[in-house]
Amino acid sequence: MESFPKRYPPPAFPEPPAFDFQFMADQDGEVCMVQHAINEEDEVMEDFDSIDPPNWKAELCRIILTHIRPGKGQPTFQPLLVVSFSGEDKTEEFRLYTSSWIAIMNAISQSNRASSYEQCVFGVGNSFVSIIEVLTRNEMVPQLAILFNLLATLTFFLPKFRSLIFGQDDSPAPDSSPLIRIICKLVTTELGEPSKGASQEDLGRELLGFLGTMCFELAEEDTLKFSELVRTKDVMMTLLSTNQPASFLEQVVRILATLSIRKQLCWALLSIRGPDQEAAGKKTVKNNVTERLCSHLVEAKYDGPEFYKFRENILVYFTELSLSHSDVYSNLSGTPVLLASVVWHIATLATPLWEDDERLMESPANALKPFNSILQLFIVTFGRMTCAEPPDWLEDDARIKLDQLTDMARDIFELVAEGRDADDIWEAYQDDVEDEKLIDEEEVEAQMVDAD
Repeated sequence: MESFPKRYPPPAFPEPPAFDFQFMADQDGEVCMVQHAINEEDEVMEDFDSIDPPNWKAELCRIILTHIRPGKGQPTFQPLLVVSFSGEDKTEEFRLYTSSWIAIMNAISQSNRASSYEQCVFGVGNSFVSIIEVLTRNEMVPQLAILFNLLATLTFFLPKFRSLIFGQDDSPAPDSSPLIRIICKLVTTELGEPSKGASQEDLGRELLGFLGTMCFELAEEDTLKFSELVRTKDVMMTLLSTNQPASFLEQVVRILATLSIRKQLCWALLSIRGPDQEAAGKKTVKNNVTERLCSHLVEAKYDGPEFYKFRENILVYFTELSLSHSDVYSNLSGTPVLLASVVWHIATLATPLWEDDERLMESPANALKPFNSILQLFIVTFGRMTCAEPPDWLEDDARIKLDQLTDMARDIFELVAEGRDADDIWEAYQDDVEDEKLIDEEEVEAQMVDAD
C-alpha cells in the first residue's frame, strides 16, 4: 500500500520587528518624528492662552485723547476745550458746553471697566450731540470741522458708535434723531452761503466725510433716521446747489447713492409716501432731488473733467434707486424729465465720437447740434452706438469698450425703434461700409485687368 508523503508543518512566520513609534520613515527614506510631533502639539495646546476681547472703552478713550486731524499739529480735543463764549447771554451756552465735555471725560476716565462700554458710548454720543448743537448756534465753523473729523474716526473704528451717536429723543421714533436735526440746521445756516471762504469748504468736506462714514454699514433699524435729512427740501437744495464746488457735489451724490439702496429710504428720496405713511395718512413735501440731479446732468457748466465723477455718481444713484423697489422703478420710468436728461447726457458723451471736428476728437468737451425733439436725439445717439462702426481714430482699448456697449445699446434702441424704421436707420449707417466695399471691388477688378 502506497504511503502518503510525510507532511511537515509550515514554516513559522518571523515575528514582526519591534517598531519604534517615535520614528517612521516614508517612501523616500525621510524620517518623520510622529510621536514627538504629537507630543509637541500637546505641549503647544497646553501653553495656549485664550485671547481677551478688545477693551473698546479703552479704545474710545485713546481715540478721543490722541486723535489728531490730518494737517494739524495738536490733539483734536485741545482746541475744542478752549472754546470761549463772549457776552452775558452766553452763560448758559458755556455751562452746557462745559458740562458736556465733563460728562465725556467722566465716561472715559474708567477705561479699564469694559463691561459698561455700550452705556459709556451712549453717554458720550449724547454729549457730542449737545456740543455740536452749541457750536452750531454760535457759528463756530472751524471747531465744527475738527469735531466732525473726530466723530468720523470714532464711527469708523468703534462698534455700535454709529447707532448710538444718532442720539435719542424723549419720545423715541424710528425716523427721529437729534443729531440729524442739528445737521439739517447746520447745512442750511453754514453751507448755504458761498461767501464764507475756506472755513466753509473745510466744514463741508468734514461734514460730508462724517455722513459718508455714518452711511457705511448702516444698521436697518437706523436707516429711517436719515429720512428727515433727505426729505427736507431746503437741506437737499443747499447740498445740491449749483454754487457748490465739484468735489462737494460728488461727495453729496455718493452719499445719496449709498442711501438709495435702502428700501426704507427710497420713498423719502423720491418725496412720495411709502406704505407706512399712506396707512398713517401722512403728507409729504417734495424735495426736488430728482429734478435737481436731472438739471445737473444737462447743465453745460458741468462738462469739465472735474465733474465726470459727479455725473457718474448721479447715474449710479438713479440706477440703485430704481432697483430698490418695483414701485420706485415704475415711478422713475414714468418721469419724463429723468428719461430726457439721461438721453441728453449719453448724447453729450457719444456725439463727439462720430463728429468730424478735430477739437472734439482731442478734447472731452462736446457740443450737441440742435435737435427738434428728445426722440430725434435718442434715435441719432443710440442709432450710432448700435449700427455705426467705431471711429477709426479711437485707440484699440477705446474701440473695444465701445464695442462692448453695442448689445446693451441695441436692446434699448429696439424698445423705441423697430421694424422698418430700425432697418432704415441701420442702412443709413452702413452707407460708408458699402462705399468702401465698392471701392475695394473696383480696385480688385482694375488689378485683374492690369494682370491680363
